[in-house]
Amino acid sequence: MEWVDLGTQAEVGAHIAATLAVHGIADTTALVADDDARLSDARTPTAHAHAQAEVADLVDELAAKETPAGAQAKADAAEAAAIVASDPAGTAASAVAAHEADTTVVHGIADTAALETSVGAQAKADAAQAAAEATAQAALAASDPQIDLYTSSDVWTKPAGAKAVLVIAIGGGGGGGSGRRGADLTARWGGGGGGAGARVMSWFAASDLGDTEAVTVGAGGAGGAARTTDSTTGLIGANGGSTTFGAHLLAFRGSAGSAGSTTAGGGGGGYPNDGGSSAITTTASAGVADTDITSPGGAGGGGGIDAANVNRAGGGGGGAYAGGDTSGPAGGAGTTGGNGGDGTSYQAYQALGGQGGGGGGSGDDAGTVAGGSGGAGGFPGGGGGGGGASTNGANSGAGGAGAAGMCKVVTFF
Repeated sequence: MEWVDLGTQAEVGAHIAATLAVHGIADTTALVADDDARLSDARTPTAHAHAQAEVADLVDELAAKETPAGAQAKADAAEAAAIVASDPAGTAASAVAAHEADTTVVHGIADTAALETSVGAQAKADAAQAAAEATAQAALAASDPQIDLYTSSDVWTKPAGAKAVLVIAIGGGGGGGSGRRGADLTARWGGGGGGAGARVMSWFAASDLGDTEAVTVGAGGAGGAARTTDSTTGLIGANGGSTTFGAHLLAFRGSAGSAGSTTAGGGGGGYPNDGGSSAITTTASAGVADTDITSPGGAGGGGGIDAANVNRAGGGGGGAYAGGDTSGPAGGAGTTGGNGGDGTSYQAYQALGGQGGGGGGSGDDAGTVAGGSGGAGGFPGGGGGGGGASTNGANSGAGGAGAAGMCKVVTFF
């Protein structure tokens, strides 16, 4: 073993004492060299804690910070100070307080944030009005009545939700009779006019009606055919058909006009308006005008020729409701065998009776001019006019056809 001179034992002891006293290191084995990696700045610090006082300026920095509530309080205070500065007497503040009190007490508005601008309020009012109108229109549309029109026989079906039902029925008009064809210097008279169909109207509770009801629409009566054989009496017309609504309503038919003969032909019966007869006087009788301004008119009688060979014109048709009409079409002229005018017709939805046809005028007394034909009855329910008489050698006039009836059913919900 080789010894190295490290000084005296006394020097070593002094150095250890100095290291402990000056550096506080009792165990020099814990010392590290200055290039040890543990002395690098990249070393992760060991977790530790410090008191606030040990951190420079921390207390003062925290004192300068503000909480949200504190910041709002300071802002409110600043605003209040500004108001006071601008209005030292407090006039504005008093006015604001008075207004808020007035708004709450008088108008019942505690929260003015709920108030609406005039533009916004108008827009909301307009929207509410539009919605109300739409609702009303929908309700109105839902309550519109249902209208069923029948010009031929059919079956009515009660709609769901029906409350009341109005039924208007008109019977078919009667056909006019044809005129007589007779010898010169004998009485030969025109046919009678057909009677008008009745017009009847009635209300029913929907609950009193069946789920279905048969609707029978009366046909118009045919007119009597012209006589083509000498010395023959005319032909009676055909009755019209009655119109019915189930077993609840009956509109009676118009009766046929009588046949022209050697005596005056009577008018066809009908309710309420009969047809006119073949008159013995100057002209044939006119059909009876409607009495309730909506019923069909009876027809005019055909013109006749008396035993003295005096020729007569046909009677005018009975009037019906036509904007105030009180008379129907004119009868045909006598001697020339003029045809009677047709009665005016109306649309089914109007449910107004048609006019009666005019009677045909008589032919001449020489047997060269035929009697005039009776005019057709106007739809619905008008009677057909009577045909004019003629002298042997010429045909008599045919009776006019009566018009068919109809039925109108209006259901209310």
